[in-house]
Amino acid sequence: MNQFRFSRRPDIGDKVRVSFEFFPPKTDEMEARLWETVTRLEPLKPKFVSVTYGAGGSTRERTART
Repeated sequence: MNQFRFSRRPDIGDKVRVSFEFFPPKTDEMEARLWETVTRLEPLKPKFVSVTYGAGGSTRERTART
């Protein structure tokens, strides 16, 4: 059985901070879906959202555009 231990940081109290990382969309349809997802996650107030490059920078253009 895995046991997790959470420690509270006094500077953030009981606030949970989250961030999300996405893979770059490969098509226009996938890009539209990405933005729908970001909109649905917005109420969680993420600290940041990032979009990663593909291997070797293969998705650099679409990543930067996103």
